[in-house]
Amino acid sequence: MCKKLFAALLALALVLLTGIPASALQNTTYTYTMSVNNDWIRTQDAYMPGSIYLKGASLTDPSDIFVHGGKIYVADTANWRVLIYDPATDATQVVGEGVLTSPEGIFVTDDGLLYVADGMGNAVYVFDAQGEVVAKIGRPEKLSADSVYEPRNVVVSSQGYVYVVGTGAYEGLLLFNEKYEFQGYFGTNTRSLSLLEMVQDLLFTEEQSDQLLTRKPMPMENIAISDRDLVYAVTQSEETGRSGGDSNSLKICNFAGSNLLAGETDLVTEANFVDVAVGKDNNFFALTYTGVINEYDETGELLFSFGGRAVSDDRLGMFSRAAAIDVDENGFVYVLDQERGYVQVFYPTDFAVRVHQAMYELNNGRYGESEAIWQQVLQLNGMARVAHIGYGKALLSQRDFKGAMEQFRFANERTYYSEAMWELRNQRLNAMMPFLLGVLAVLIVFCYARAMYRRRHPRAVAADSHVVLSREDKTLGKDLAFVFSMLRHPIDGFYYLKHGQRGGPLAATILYLATFVVFAIDRLFRAFLYNTSGMQVTSIAVFFFLPAALWVVMSYMISSINDGEGTFKNIYVATAYAFAPYLILSPIVTALTYVLTLNEAFLVQFGWAFAVIWTVVLLVMSVQEIQRYNLSTTLKNIVLTFLLILLAVITCIILYLMLKQLLVFLSGIIREAIYRATL
Repeated sequence: MCKKLFAALLALALVLLTGIPASALQNTTYTYTMSVNNDWIRTQDAYMPGSIYLKGASLTDPSDIFVHGGKIYVADTANWRVLIYDPATDATQVVGEGVLTSPEGIFVTDDGLLYVADGMGNAVYVFDAQGEVVAKIGRPEKLSADSVYEPRNVVVSSQGYVYVVGTGAYEGLLLFNEKYEFQGYFGTNTRSLSLLEMVQDLLFTEEQSDQLLTRKPMPMENIAISDRDLVYAVTQSEETGRSGGDSNSLKICNFAGSNLLAGETDLVTEANFVDVAVGKDNNFFALTYTGVINEYDETGELLFSFGGRAVSDDRLGMFSRAAAIDVDENGFVYVLDQERGYVQVFYPTDFAVRVHQAMYELNNGRYGESEAIWQQVLQLNGMARVAHIGYGKALLSQRDFKGAMEQFRFANERTYYSEAMWELRNQRLNAMMPFLLGVLAVLIVFCYARAMYRRRHPRAVAADSHVVLSREDKTLGKDLAFVFSMLRHPIDGFYYLKHGQRGGPLAATILYLATFVVFAIDRLFRAFLYNTSGMQVTSIAVFFFLPAALWVVMSYMISSINDGEGTFKNIYVATAYAFAPYLILSPIVTALTYVLTLNEAFLVQFGWAFAVIWTVVLLVMSVQEIQRYNLSTTLKNIVLTFLLILLAVITCIILYLMLKQLLVFLSGIIREAIYRATL
């Protein structure tokens, strides 16, 4: 027992003195990451809780910490001071007593200047290394009267630009130049309008719209800055889990204020972020007030999630109310517990060091070394999404496009998969260029020969284009082939269908089934980049056949009331042939998903939309031609048909709920009868 205790103390001492990564043999918290299936999974411990600092320093409601030069700076808010602690000597220094009224955020520059955001003092104070005030950034004169200036935190770029986040400042960060002159707002949060707000924009005046408080975006909660002068920001919101690229929860703003994470659809965020810190490898940490720490790479991909809230005990690595986070040059993570008034330190384990090293090698162009480390990480956790993405990036950089695509597909990462596919396609196109040029030459010769034939035999061509259809030459094969004629001559086509010269119930039924097969293939067998539906065959069948059946039945009922000429058979057959554009074009669109990347996604979207719109146009024309309506009567018939369909769906839902309640009632009576019979 003594030997084990001595070994544990020796390992902890080595961590504290040399900065060697901790081994996660024992830990008080769990580490999670995202799996390749986009689910939370436990992984090897990435960080181990270690030292606790300032436990006896009588901190009262501290708000922020900053680690610089081996020292820990703490904004001791309720004691109106900044406490500077040196872990190496256990010495403390106090700055700002008698000056500060509510220090909430701190930042230290490389030349030793200490910036303190004083909320209640409505200013940012600048102290030198001796603790003397050298500057005060007060409320800018350019601010409007209704703008709030209560500095919450402050960061300074390498060029001397000062960014201030204020409580309730929904306009964005306040930007000051190196002379502390106000330059304007920076990195304002975005907010999409609801349908109600869009209607209000049409009806309200500008003054009325400005009075709507709900229109204002959420103010930023906290900020940090990297060595590259990128500003990292977190914002509390109602969003959690995976959020889209328009989320404000996590932002990385460049010098122009543009969010570099905009468009990232796989961001894993929380609703209660309170602080953010940037590591030396451009990885960054976001902290929630419940003590959960999420670590991300520079693209916003989640690496690890650890920490948490201590509910009933002082468990190491857990927090009562976390307030601030920072990272030192060794990768040690410092977290301030506001309620308990001390700082906890987390040390990276061997597993975390490997992940960071793999990222470092990849970012610095040593792709072979990065690939080898990612392989080691995958041996430890083969389901970690970030490891497969990192491995795929290493392969992509080494021009192993096929291998990279396999890794990205396994990790469900479509953006990098598209990039690898683009490169692989270009590589294969260059290899096939002579063959493709030969095929193009043959097509040109064929088209030229066909044109010459049509010029020399105009009568034969004219005779072929004026074939009169009759019932005598009607066969099932010709009825099915007639679907292609619907694309060129839909009005004539519906005339022939109505008078029985082409089409029929059997051919229409086959076309319905064929269209369903095409629809199912489009939903289920699109290429990886475009296959996001997640539908099952049964739901696909219901989604296709139920609307089609309701359309045919309700359209016949409405046309019967409105003196239409079409029979139920006419509507059944005409509707099947109206699906011709989707039936013919959809397989082409599905095939294109296997050769087009996300850069050409608009071609897939346009092709699908074109087929659907063309089908809708043919449905409208089928009603008009089969029923012999004018355009206004046709549109009226269609609107009534959809209203009747909606009424039928609502009625079925009500009947289903009533039947369900009836069955529950009868089941209860039967159970009661059985129970009494057994007494």
